[in-house]
Amino acid sequence: MYYHFKGKKGLFQAVVENVQESVAREVEKAAMLESNPWKSLVSGSKAFIRVMLSDENQRVLIVDAPTAIGLRLWEEIDDTYSGSYLYDHLKSMSAMGKLTNLSVEALTSMLSGAMDEVVMWVGKRDNKETAITEVGEIIEQMILAFKREVDSCGKKISKLL
Repeated sequence: MYYHFKGKKGLFQAVVENVQESVAREVEKAAMLESNPWKSLVSGSKAFIRVMLSDENQRVLIVDAPTAIGLRLWEEIDDTYSGSYLYDHLKSMSAMGKLTNLSVEALTSMLSGAMDEVVMWVGKRDNKETAITEVGEIIEQMILAFKREVDSCGKKISKLL
C-alpha cells in the first residue's frame, strides 16, 4: 500500500486529509442549517466538538497528526479544510459589519485552537453530554464577545443571537 504514497508519512497524511475533509463536511452541514450568521457559527462550532469526539477523529487529527506528519503540515491541512471554512465565515461576517474590528486571521486561529482543546477536555469527561452542554454555553458567550455592539450609524445592536 505504501507504494501509492511517499512512505508511511505520506500514507498518514492522506488519512489525515480524508478525516479532516469528513469533519469539515459535517461542520459545514450543521452551520448551513442556520440562516443567522451568529447561530451558524455557534452550530458549526458545536458540530465540530460532537464530530471530533469519535476516538478515531480525535486520535488521528489532534493526538497523532501533529507528531506523525509534523506540526506545520498538520496546520496547513487544518487550514485547508476546517480553518478555511471558519475564516471565510468570519471574513464574511466582518464584511457585513457584524464583528468587532479585530484580525479575522487571528480570531480564526484562536477559535480553532480553542475548539481543539475543548474536544480533548470533553473527551476526558465521564458525562460527555453534560460537558458538551457546558461547553456549548461557553462557546456562545465567547463568540458573542466578538459581536459588534453598534452599527455604522452608532445605533446599539442587540447582543442576542
